[in-house]
Amino acid sequence: MRNKGWDLTFRYNDKIGDFKYNVGADLSDVKNEIVNLAGTGPYMYDRTIHQEGKPISSLYGLEAEGLFQSEEEIKNHATQFGNILAPGDIKYKDQNKDGVINAEDRVIMGNYMPRYTYGFDFYGKYKDFDLSFLLQGVGKADGYLDQQSVMAFYMGGTAQEWHKDHWTPENRNGSYPRLTFNYPNNEQVSSYWVKSAAYLRMKNLQVGY
Repeated sequence: MRNKGWDLTFRYNDKIGDFKYNVGADLSDVKNEIVNLAGTGPYMYDRTIHQEGKPISSLYGLEAEGLFQSEEEIKNHATQFGNILAPGDIKYKDQNKDGVINAEDRVIMGNYMPRYTYGFDFYGKYKDFDLSFLLQGVGKADGYLDQQSVMAFYMGGTAQEWHKDHWTPENRNGSYPRLTFNYPNNEQVSSYWVKSAAYLRMKNLQVGY
């Protein structure tokens, strides 16, 4: 496995009258790649895959093309999972054009490895007052929603807040498929459930006198 990347660090100090301050920023990038599996593999584990030329534990599943909007669209599409497909169900891409959606249509759809990790810190002092804070974040990373995030009423539990925005004939742009329970088509590992895991957070804030 190979990790290649770079780091940048910046610091600046200055004084304006009674106000003294210093700021710092850092940015790093790393690209992870499996370079040699010794003639074996690829290895698949649930929704991840180890494959030469790709990042370790890459997300692996079906490519979602949105939600079906009509019975006609279902009729003209490749055969999917279950026998009760309806508008509002997830539509998957037939990668090999064989008319059937199955394991052969899986592709790499992201990875957990974070890129562009960054931070920013500040310290300022004016007479007897001082202020400092630290921000930290990740600019690029993928996350995967699972269990109750994907399945409404999972294990007999409650629906999540975002399940309210499910597909209906009146809400065709809903962010969640039509409400179903224990329904295989919408519970497949797919890019529909891959979301950005990028974030920025304040790790520390201090005010002093």
